[in-house]
Amino acid sequence: MANEELTTVARIKAELGITDSSQDTVIGYMLDSAEGAIATWLGRRKNANGLYWTSGMVTETISGYNWHKWILRNFPVTSIASVSRFVSSTTSTDLSSSFYRIDDDMQTLRFSRNWADLWLIGEPRRYGSANVPYDGPIPDAYPYIKVVYTGGFDDMTSGPVPAALQAAATEVAKYLFMNKDTNWGLNSETLGKYSYTIGSGASSGGGGGGGGMSESFVNHIKSMYLSQWLPPVL
Repeated sequence: MANEELTTVARIKAELGITDSSQDTVIGYMLDSAEGAIATWLGRRKNANGLYWTSGMVTETISGYNWHKWILRNFPVTSIASVSRFVSSTTSTDLSSSFYRIDDDMQTLRFSRNWADLWLIGEPRRYGSANVPYDGPIPDAYPYIKVVYTGGFDDMTSGPVPAALQAAATEVAKYLFMNKDTNWGLNSETLGKYSYTIGSGASSGGGGGGGGMSESFVNHIKSMYLSQWLPPVL
């Protein structure tokens, strides 16, 4: 795999039954578009190096309303630099690392604190007793948290990229290649290095090469390969 590639042109060609190199450049464009679409579906953010998938520092501001845990978007999370709790619309306070942890899935940020801790960092203690262990939603006065962390894959050339992500990227790139000459009309958009159009019957979730992705195909990819990483529906 080349840098920032979830799968390979060789794998896509093999599954398409292509044996020569005449389509390699086009397939590479489709792969870029597929990876961009998957990053969008999963809510990934560009890291400090401008990359979606390779390991790097990420700053993510999340709404904690009605949540005591959150799925960070740029998995796998290898370290947390800081977690800040907003105590006003413009002021935040760093939390002690004893207030949170990353679950074994290397993606879920889970808060573990009691009401006394919450009160000490500036949140009005409006519910329950200060001695009751906290495992409920973050109170809604200023329900925003900023997380600075290192996330992504350490070596995109050899993994560890989950097999489901590799398969999803392969399937989407194949779909885009097979539909590259379809004219969906209407709205133009660019994903990665490739421009494409979306019209009726195509999904705005991504596409490439003058084609688009049907809603049924996008939903199939999400349910078959990506469900464990999709952002929660609030």
